[in-house]
Parts: sequence; structure tokens; C-alpha cells
Amino acid sequence: MNCPESGVERYVPPEQEQQAGGVRDFLTILFKHRSKVWVIFLATVLTVTIGSFLIPPTYEAKSSLLVKFGREYVTRPEVGNAQSFLLSLNQEEVVNSEIQILSSRELIEKVLATLKVETVYPDLVKSPPARRPPSRRPS
Repeated sequence: MNCPESGVERYVPPEQEQQAGGVRDFLTILFKHRSKVWVIFLATVLTVTIGSFLIPPTYEAKSSLLVKFGREYVTRPEVGNAQSFLLSLNQEEVVNSEIQILSSRELIEKVLATLKVETVYPDLVKSPPARRPPSRRPS
């Protein structure tokens, strides 16, 4: 590489010369077109921001049920050995009985009465069905 001001020639390996030229060329182009870069950047950010506010939020719920053996599954002998022991119940039977309790009509009606139908089913309130549910029919 020649330096015209000093009149001294310096040896620069070709890979360094290409690297420096590549970065320098990139920065030159970037600064030359900086207004276009800013316009594209701001347009992208603005579009994404507006789009994120216009899209309605979607909520997803996931639940699991943990069934623990409590006092109702433990027997204490009245006489003799003071140790308590677990009843010999099948775990599947216990889970099925808990599922039956949780899916019972009484519990569902109590939950709807506490939380209000408007909260649980807002779409149902906006457009009610033509037929009234059996629980709301006059006696």
C-alpha cells in the first residue's frame, strides 16, 4: 500500500486490506444513506408498535389437579396401637371421586352464582340463547 503524503511504502497483507476496505466501505455507505436507514428503522418500529396495540390480547389458561391423601383417608384405631394407617384405597378411585365432585352440577351452579355469568361467559350475555336454561325457568 502506498502512502502518497509520506512517500513511504508499507506492506499490508491482502486479507487486512480487504477487511479494512470492507468495513470502511460498509460504514461509508451507511453514513451516506443514514436518512434512509432511519426512515426504514422508524417505520418498522412504528408498524410493530401500532400492530401490537391493535391485536386483541389472547389469554390461555392451563390447570392441573393435585389430589393429596388427607385426613379423610386415614383411620385411627380406637383401642390398641396408636399408629394411624392409610385406608387401602385405589388412587384411581380417589381421583375419579374428586373429578365427580368438581364436575357436579351443584358446584358449577355455585361457581356461576359467585362469579356471575357475565364474568365467566361474556359472549353468552351479548347474544343470549333463544331457549332459557333449565335452572332459570320459573317454577
